Amino acid sequence: AAAAPEIRFLYASHQLFDEIRALHLPQRVVHNDAKLANILFDGATGKACAVIDWDTVMPGSALADFGDLVRSLAAEAPEDAVNPERIAIKPDFFDALCRGFLKGAGEVLSRAEMDNLLQGAFWLTLEQALRFLTDYLENNVYYPVQYPDHNLVRTRSQLALFRQLKEQEDRLHAILSARLPVNNRARL
Repeated sequence: AAAAPEIRFLYASHQLFDEIRALHLPQRVVHNDAKLANILFDGATGKACAVIDWDTVMPGSALADFGDLVRSLAAEAPEDAVNPERIAIKPDFFDALCRGFLKGAGEVLSRAEMDNLLQGAFWLTLEQALRFLTDYLENNVYYPVQYPDHNLVRTRSQLALFRQLKEQEDRLHAILSARLPVNNRARL
């Protein structure tokens, strides 16, 4: 009963997953857990020097890695923020993420992938909310928790982030579009 609003929201949002599947994007070698915690930084320069946690690497969509990076880097609050109303998108972080991601992957991404990168943020944020909620409903068997409702709190935080992403969609598209190669900018 405590999770009824979250269940209803996720059920009503399931078409996003169908829309992503319908894109028929190329399969890439993707990390599938691309988040800040899985990037090692050089202590002297502050630059990223290695990616860790390779157990989830497999064929998939580049949108998944971009989406998880947005989810973990561009949010103002942690994924288990107790006050989800405080969750906001950091446009400067989103811009830096777009710049870095496209610098590293822009040459290999298809036009369809570039056109739909922001969909990856919606997808992975909603998927992570679903994963946290599933774990909560299964009595917290997968994710380590600090307290019984921890995964429900995580679910609510991810749904708040999803809503923020949707509310900021036009602004985020503008930021992303400015970072795309010139021949892709008009597509967004």
